Amino acid sequence: MENVSVQFGTPGHAVFSITDGDGRHLAKLMVDIIENDLVVSGTEALKGERRLASQLFTAIISYAREHYLKIIAFNSFVYDKLKRDPEQFADVMG
Repeated sequence: MENVSVQFGTPGHAVFSITDGDGRHLAKLMVDIIENDLVVSGTEALKGERRLASQLFTAIISYAREHYLKIIAFNSFVYDKLKRDPEQFADVMG
């Protein structure tokens, strides 16, 4: 079973990651939280399987909504998903 989590490093920097049942990292997405923005900059996390990328996308959307953040996407996968359905993501699009 896969687990999605967020870990905070230096102030304003976080990593959303997916691990398998043995604790091995399957994917990760790096973000910066600057004032009221969640800036998605990491691309290495989304090079893998599309399903894992979608799970990370869902996690950052949930996090942004929970913390009233706007998403600024410098990552093409995240940017494209946000732009594909602007009504659904209007509350988090920066």
